[in-house]
Amino acid sequence: MAALLWLTLGTIQSASFAFHLTPVQLPLAPFLTGGAAAIVLGVVWYVCGRMELAVDPWYHLVLGGGWVAIVGTSMLDPNPHSADVIYPMLPMVIALMIFPLNRAWPYIVAGVVGSCGFVIFGQDTTPLPRAIVIAAVVVSAASLLIIGYSQLRMVLALNRGLAQTDPLTGAWNTRTLNTRLREEIAREERTDIGRFGLLTLDLDAFKDVNDELGHSTGDRVLVEVARAIERETETGDLVVRRGGDEFTILALYRPTRTIETLRDRIADAVEEVRMNLCPSIENGCSIGIAEHVPGEHAEAILQRADDALHSAKVESRRRRGNPVRGQSQVVQLFEPEEAVTDDGRLHGVQPVVSLPSYDEMVRKASWKMLAGSYALIAVTVPLLGASGHSESISRSAVFAVCLLASLAAVICMTAGRKLHSTAAIHLALIGTILLTTLLVSQSGEMLNATVDLLVVPAMVAFYVVQRRAAFTYAMFAMASYGYLISTTSYELSLIRTIQTTAVVMLVGVILPRALKQTRAACDESERLSGADPLTGLANVRRMKERLGEELARATTLGGNVTVFMIDLDDFKQVNDRHSHSLGDRTLVEVAEAIQFEMRAYDLAVRRGGDEFMALVPHHGELNIDELEMRLANAIINARLRICNDVNPNASIGYATNRPGDTVTELIARVDQCERSIKTEHRRRPLRAVG
Repeated sequence: MAALLWLTLGTIQSASFAFHLTPVQLPLAPFLTGGAAAIVLGVVWYVCGRMELAVDPWYHLVLGGGWVAIVGTSMLDPNPHSADVIYPMLPMVIALMIFPLNRAWPYIVAGVVGSCGFVIFGQDTTPLPRAIVIAAVVVSAASLLIIGYSQLRMVLALNRGLAQTDPLTGAWNTRTLNTRLREEIAREERTDIGRFGLLTLDLDAFKDVNDELGHSTGDRVLVEVARAIERETETGDLVVRRGGDEFTILALYRPTRTIETLRDRIADAVEEVRMNLCPSIENGCSIGIAEHVPGEHAEAILQRADDALHSAKVESRRRRGNPVRGQSQVVQLFEPEEAVTDDGRLHGVQPVVSLPSYDEMVRKASWKMLAGSYALIAVTVPLLGASGHSESISRSAVFAVCLLASLAAVICMTAGRKLHSTAAIHLALIGTILLTTLLVSQSGEMLNATVDLLVVPAMVAFYVVQRRAAFTYAMFAMASYGYLISTTSYELSLIRTIQTTAVVMLVGVILPRALKQTRAACDESERLSGADPLTGLANVRRMKERLGEELARATTLGGNVTVFMIDLDDFKQVNDRHSHSLGDRTLVEVAEAIQFEMRAYDLAVRRGGDEFMALVPHHGELNIDELEMRLANAIINARLRICNDVNPNASIGYATNRPGDTVTELIARVDQCERSIKTEHRRRPLRAVG
């Protein structure tokens, strides 16, 4: 889209030269450095996009080169160039869409300097007033874009953060582990210093915690264990919950510690946490270690780490009751470069945060942008008055407009936050265009300066409303712009209107497209934030959201929701006898079997480890006992296909909501029911059915 912007800009400039839209035919040099340069920049940007050269130097080269070409053309142009005042804004708009503020601010400054320079040195009829207004317009446009995009970047960052973290403990999940492994391997290949190791940790006898003390106590143990592991790690390490009671720590090599020392510290910390929370149950853990070998890919080191954990578990069973210290080599470690990214996301357990709605963030940003548009109208007269150029607009109508705009800005910032109606946003946007038009029409000799105020609501329209409606509003604003400027003696009114309209429409093409891409990224991150990375089922975060919705629906519309709790019997034996890879395959097969028995609007959930849940809304049309039997048989068949030497049964408990139930209360009842079934299975093991 940036390529389209530069190509269009070059075409407009070339056309203005060819059709003599300026008073004097321009010499060849400005033509070549102006229109032709912009076309070349457009082609360069297009090629960069096709080659996916998404690196800052290329962006800065094209954006900075464009600004230089624009300003350089005007400096070489012997004719008036105040009509080109809108052009220096283009690199600023693109930069604000690409970069965060700390890297985009030079383009904001360049936009203000370039635009004001065109006015002051471009033989404008009202140079100082117009320079004041255009500076206010550029700064306002930049501020409004910053408001809009900062809100969207925040919700996108939160979405991505949730998609990369475990919903129970706040530790990173396997998506982040896989990404980080690839990064560390690439760094090692590139710098030959990015050495690291993996520690895989499994809590001994953790199933006894859930079975004897309840899943709520088990969850608390997992949270505290994650925090304890995080306290023992350092900046640059990565703590990951892989599922159930299994954790993986990616540890960077350092001169201040060995990986064996880190393993011992983590083992002691975990043992202390478990002793404090559930002293009646075995409190040790098994830890396996794998050092990365140069040239080894991510899957290979993960497999070796799992094999090391398996060996550690065997050793743990042989000497049950003693602290388990895994197996490893003692290695002197050192710290690689670039251990931490700019946002600091590589270290430790991250807090679980609430997820804001994309639409809500857009709505809040829209009201702020509308309030800013009204505020710009309100401050125009004081700005011109401070510069000593308010005589021609010192009339009651102008001050009435400023007063109305001030009131509207306050309303947008206060009451607007609570207004969810799209019609209210449309009404507020129309108000900005009408008030700006009225202010400009009453500006007298200052009309040539104040008419640029119409650029702001025209650009804002593309953020706050849908594209089709936004183009309508923008065309109305630009039609008013053209009509009002034509009533003055400004001899470049035609080319100025064409260029300003073209730039506004280009923003109208780029901004909605950028918003669409941001929306798609947010939707994908939101989907991932509610999905288990191994099985693809919903996770605990999504389950609690959905269960709350279903309970509210049952209260208002009637009906019920039944929640199933599913625990795979003897699943630890799959990991201990075989491998975690086979255990993962089993979990995937079981997840698919559960999902197959669900209807389209039911929700299958992986709670963690070998625990699953299912949310089934109904109005009495289902036989719950029959569904429970189907689930049990489907799970047995799925487990037998993968591993037929381990008990394939599952303990399944369920409960249906009661009037006034909360999410916590209903889950607690289901948990209690599942524990009773689990106890019964231990006393009287079930036969496997085919």
